[in-house]
Amino acid sequence: LIAALRDDDGAVTIEAAQALTAIGQPAVQPLVVLLKDPHYRNLAATVLGDIGPSAVNAAPAILEMLDVPDKETRRAALLGLAGIGPLARPVAAARLVQLLREPDGNVRAGAAYALARIEAQQAVPDLLHLVRQTDDGREKLAAAWALVMLQPSADGTEKAVPILMEGLSDD
Repeated sequence: LIAALRDDDGAVTIEAAQALTAIGQPAVQPLVVLLKDPHYRNLAATVLGDIGPSAVNAAPAILEMLDVPDKETRRAALLGLAGIGPLARPVAAARLVQLLREPDGNVRAGAAYALARIEAQQAVPDLLHLVRQTDDGREKLAAAWALVMLQPSADGTEKAVPILMEGLSDD
């Protein structure tokens, strides 16, 4: 199935990815090896995220992908960590909080999403700061959503709900 991920036929690749996701934890180590291949690491990170919490052992390798300058690779890493969920928090939370200070708004928005999915409560002060400081509507929405997910009845919601409501009227 790992070889089939490299097939030129997109349908074969999709079927292989779905099968590896269904296999779950036994597919994790071969996918971690595939993370080292620049041509397939994004796909491998996506499949690992789809596997979910059973792929927790892949979190450190996925985290390394955040150091690659390629935007798509970083996006795949953020989605992979988000898919693994709260079990990735011990490995990923501090690095994801750092990403909230990156110059690229897409990275900041992706980090906010991943922080919410891994349930990183420690990110709340940084997310509040991001909501107050950014002028980027998508970034502000991502940070506001993350605040609501992390603290649905706290200070974060008070600041986030108006931003989310404003986002509903954005084309």
